[in-house]
Amino acid sequence: MTNDRDDDIGPTGRYPDDKLNPSDEGELRVKIDLVDGRVVIVFGKPVNWVGLLPHQAEDLAVALLTKAREATR
Repeated sequence: MTNDRDDDIGPTGRYPDDKLNPSDEGELRVKIDLVDGRVVIVFGKPVNWVGLLPHQAEDLAVALLTKAREATR
């Protein structure tokens, strides 16, 4: 879900868990970073919504908490 390389951010053109609905644009790789003490999620393109499987939602939550804690150090 997250990565450290900016060239890996954005749409992949794949639907690894099938298309959720007609507006589903497929898999999107994001980067979670710190910028000036703020936790920033970089999507690599405009995004209207994000759908996650339960384990993906947990991974995102952990990544956000990890960066938030890093920002407070």
